[in-house]
Amino acid sequence: MIRRIQILILILATAAAAVSVSNRLRAEEPDSVYEKLDLFGQALSIIRNQYVRDVDITELIYGAIEGMVEKLDAHSSFLPPRAFQEMQVETQGEFGGIGIEITLRENWLTIVSPIDDTPASRAGLKRRSHHRDRR
Repeated sequence: MIRRIQILILILATAAAAVSVSNRLRAEEPDSVYEKLDLFGQALSIIRNQYVRDVDITELIYGAIEGMVEKLDAHSSFLPPRAFQEMQVETQGEFGGIGIEITLRENWLTIVSPIDDTPASRAGLKRRSHHRDRR
């Protein structure tokens, strides 16, 4: 239990130091990127060597990259290589359809939006219209 507390304190101290160094480095020249990468390496080393259980280093690095990319904007995301390959397989080919975005609200199929110049928009389907299965 004491070891866990010590490690937690060490991680918190490292995080505080990282914030302090990060704030200081923001004002420096672009060459400070290597210093920031060194800080990342130091934090990774501390976690790898002193965390209470074994950690997957690759998973931690991918998590760090994911966090960095998510900071860019709401539309950017990182996919690890395997997830990227799976996404490539799932999205290859041609797609067809009637041209609407739909959702299910209170057991009603609801049109979120028809896409312009598609069969749905030409048929007059409107945004927020509700449709129920009539079987």
